[in-house]
Order: sequence, then structure tokens, then C-alpha cells
Amino acid sequence: MNILEIVIRVAISFLVLLVLTRIMGRKEISQMTFFNFVSAITIGTLSGALVTDQTLSMGNGVDVK
Repeated sequence: MNILEIVIRVAISFLVLLVLTRIMGRKEISQMTFFNFVSAITIGTLSGALVTDQTLSMGNGVDVK
């Protein structure tokens, strides 16, 4: 994986995470429900996997069905 592909993947993942964070709303950890907390952790894990795993395409992470 070349550096340009990594930079593009990080940028796209950051933008998707930013949008999802805005949709979920700003909450402190103490105000989050268990579902919101687990959802945030899962979204972060998926984003990290999309950036580092060459076998996953960015379309897999951005595609919402």
C-alpha cells in the first residue's frame, strides 16, 4: 500500500467519522447509553480496519444499506 492510498483512506475515514459523530450528537461518556457507546467503539474499529487492511475497499466502509 503506497503512502497516497493511505492518506486518501485516512481522509475519507475521517470525513465519514465526522459526519457520523455529528449525526449521533455530542455527548460525554457519562451521558452515553450503552448502545451509543458500543456503536461509537464499533464505528471507530471499522474505520481503523478500513484504513489499515488492503483487502477491504473504501466502498465497503462507506456503503450504507
